[in-house]
Amino acid sequence: METKICSKCGEEKEISEFYKSKTSKSGYRGACISCTTEKHKEYYQNNKQYFYENGVKNRNKNRESYLERSRSYNLNNEHKVRDSYFKRTYGISLDDYNKLLELQKNKCCICGKEEVILSKIKHDKVNNLSVDHDHKTGKVRGLLCGKCNKSIGLLNDDISLLKSAIAYLEKHQEVL
Repeated sequence: METKICSKCGEEKEISEFYKSKTSKSGYRGACISCTTEKHKEYYQNNKQYFYENGVKNRNKNRESYLERSRSYNLNNEHKVRDSYFKRTYGISLDDYNKLLELQKNKCCICGKEEVILSKIKHDKVNNLSVDHDHKTGKVRGLLCGKCNKSIGLLNDDISLLKSAIAYLEKHQEVL
């Protein structure tokens, strides 16, 4: 049983009582879930009037402006946005992704298909290979096309299910 000491209440608790965090060294937030929840409740209580006055009306009014600024930032900082996404989601940098891509010669590890250029409707952007990772450990295994990544994901990365699927296809390939 792995434990951690909460930075707020100082109690030693099971690791399951902490929110996960990809940005912290330990992989978990410093404060436990109950302390974090308490902090949020307290903040809301102390700022209830502000939320009441500035809630839904201002949020909807400013939404379009926010979305436009966000779109503009994303277009002008594509490298930063992708790097941040890879670090936050998989614990690798955009440079690490590009090195993997080069090692795999821009091809899916399973089917061997290259990255695909999408139609002009999608602004001729490249359909990037997906980062395949072990959901238990978080370790990156390689880059896969969307179909291959979804296929193994839908079978829960379970080798016995994948073998059963292969056996099924081999048994029934000449049925029709």
